[in-house]
This record gives sequence, structure tokens and C-alpha cells, in this order.
Amino acid sequence: MRTMLRRFLGPVAVFAIATLAQGCKPPNYPTGTIEKHFYANGTWAVTVQAGSLCCDSSGNKFDLYYPTNLGAGGFKHPILTWGNGTNGKASDVDYFLKHMASWGFVIIATQDKNTGVGQTILDVANFLIARNGDPASNWRFSRSDRRHQRHDQICRRHQNCASH
Repeated sequence: MRTMLRRFLGPVAVFAIATLAQGCKPPNYPTGTIEKHFYANGTWAVTVQAGSLCCDSSGNKFDLYYPTNLGAGGFKHPILTWGNGTNGKASDVDYFLKHMASWGFVIIATQDKNTGVGQTILDVANFLIARNGDPASNWRFSRSDRRHQRHDQICRRHQNCASH
């Protein structure tokens, strides 16, 4: 009798827990109007190029996350640089970087596993900036928005990127 009761209660408990869990929201579910809006993916389809471009000053390749139809309708895409942190890699936060690209951002990340003071992060930003002068490049600034990119200018002027 006990064995039969255990066989019955096990599946019932699993069913009850699964039913209750369906009503639960993720731990950081947004509650505000703006947060709820941006919690969902944006409207841009996303392309990922992992390790397809090279190289920063330490010889590391880059990962790119960007809207597939870059520059559609004359849209100027803001650029984000991503530093993975010690021993990290962009694929560890793939969901987040794709999410940002779905909102129109171009994200470039060095594959450097120890970015230190940020020089390799600055290198990847400068990689995109250098492509501005290349008419054959997909990364022309007519497609990317540099209005808020002062980090590289500050670093060059003060030679101190660690605090920015």
C-alpha cells in the first residue's frame, strides 16, 4: 500500500509544483512601464559575428552583435563596447548582447580575457571608428552614431582609461 501511495504522490507533487510555477514571474521581472517595454526584444533582427574580425593591441579577435539590416531607413546605430571581465567571454552574456542589438545598438567586444585598464576595449572602439574612412566597410558612421562617444577622446587626452 505504501509503495502504491508513493507512486501516486510523486507525479501529483510534480504536477502541483509545475502548475504553481507557471504563475510565477522571473525574479527581476520589470514592473514599470518603461522597463516592461524594454524587457521584450526590440524590432531589429540581429546578426552575430563571433571572432570574425581581428585584432586589438593584444592580438585578440572581436565579437560583433548588430542589427542585421544595418542603417535601414537612415537609422544611425549607437555603438556599445563590451568588456567581458576576467576570464569572461561575450558568449557568456550572449542573450543580453543580442537583446541590446535588437534595440538597434552595434556592440563590439574584444575576446581579451583580461582587459585590465581597458586598452583592448578602446582598441575595438577605434576599430569601428577607423572603418569610417573605408567606403567598402559595413561599419560606416553614416550607419553608426558617434555623438555620445567621448570615452576615446577623454582617454587620449588624459591617458587614463581605467576610471572611465
